[in-house]
Amino acid sequence: MSEIIEISDDENFDFGTITRDDSDDDVFVLEEPTWTPASSVPPSSLPPSSQEQVYDISDLDVDDDELPDASKIIQDTRNRYSTDSPPGSLKRNSYLSEVDDLPKPKTNRRRRKTDEEKALDQVAKELEKAKKKAETQRKRAEAAAKKAEEKAAHMASKAVNKLVVDKKSTLKDMIVELSPGLVDSFLYHSLKRKMAEYGSRIQPMCSSGGTPELVDINRLKALNINIIRWKRHVTAIYNESQRRWIPLPEEQHHLRPEGTYLIYVTGDDLVNALGHNPTVPSLDAQVSMLRKILGPKYHIHLMLCGWRGKTNITKILDHVQTQLVSLQVKENIFVEEVNNIDDAVTWIYNISADLGIKPYKLIERSHLPFCPLPSGSTKAGKTNIDTFEKMLAQLPRLSETSARAIVKKYGTINNLMTEYQKAEPRGEGPLMLANVVISGGSSNERGRILNKALSERLYHVLWGSDPKVLVN
Repeated sequence: MSEIIEISDDENFDFGTITRDDSDDDVFVLEEPTWTPASSVPPSSLPPSSQEQVYDISDLDVDDDELPDASKIIQDTRNRYSTDSPPGSLKRNSYLSEVDDLPKPKTNRRRRKTDEEKALDQVAKELEKAKKKAETQRKRAEAAAKKAEEKAAHMASKAVNKLVVDKKSTLKDMIVELSPGLVDSFLYHSLKRKMAEYGSRIQPMCSSGGTPELVDINRLKALNINIIRWKRHVTAIYNESQRRWIPLPEEQHHLRPEGTYLIYVTGDDLVNALGHNPTVPSLDAQVSMLRKILGPKYHIHLMLCGWRGKTNITKILDHVQTQLVSLQVKENIFVEEVNNIDDAVTWIYNISADLGIKPYKLIERSHLPFCPLPSGSTKAGKTNIDTFEKMLAQLPRLSETSARAIVKKYGTINNLMTEYQKAEPRGEGPLMLANVVISGGSSNERGRILNKALSERLYHVLWGSDPKVLVN
């Protein structure tokens, strides 16, 4: 039992107590009063109800709001003892009023919200709704931005990985730089007009704008000779493992110097270089100085423009020719002779185009030649045998007649691969096709056999496992 409420302080009379049953919170127990031995009234004079009065609230067939509280139970007790009670009960009744001041049991009824509280709840709901809507819109915007970014990356990758076969299309990425002695010359302006047609730029020799220079530009200018060099506008890099171009972000675009330089010599410059002007270095000195700065890996071109019209002396002509041959052997240079400025512009344009397409040519050669990218030059076979013959004929130095002889002997590529499988354990795979007989054009013409080189080439292509083998 717990929560005992004392309702009498009479020294001779214990009016009773009200207790709460711990086994059931809804049950209150009223214990009847008892008389002490000093009392003159015997217990038999107590009210008829001498048993404990138990009020089981949970058994009442009423709503929770109508449940009697403790004060009501006390009031019922007061009424029961008001008319028929032992002496001293009036004094005891005076103490019952103190029970009314005890805390009332809590009920489960919820308090109704005020209008202000309802308005605040509505505002909170609206804010939560707006927050969820904003979050949904943010996620949708992020998904759309990511999708657009992926699409842009796909389009950029597709653009840089297009097949490049036209030299002119690569000139837009090439920049031609001329040394200070050639700026504002007739060659400079003629070349600028020519290259502008293809989107290429002509500019004075300068640094690469943040890209480390492999060659000291100040040393080049100090040579006091007419030099032309090339740079490439790099927007993508080639991935060797994936065998494809990877586009670079715009902020990573840069200029990369090419490994090719050209010394431009006019007829007057050549006359001065032959000794008529001691301040002008000879052709041999010009090439040697440039080679010393660049190193052995760079390509150097020596262009002579209109020099033959400056002298008709056979001795001088022979001397120049001998010097040019010596330079080609000694310094490993390329010599171009042109008659006028227009020819010089055409040569420079061709060199620019060759440099522009050079990376794409190298990449194309690194792939198997019999699997070229679609160009329209290879026709599809009409039958399986015809297709097999055309496939074999794509190999370098393997003619259609040789391909036809192989197909005639083995029939299908499946049969050929089966024979390779049988010959491999014996080590005969590379030379398995060396003795294939290639019939002549007429019945009287003696046939020949496929040589060892072609047999080994076919073996590496069809049966080899080394992806880095270059078939040429």
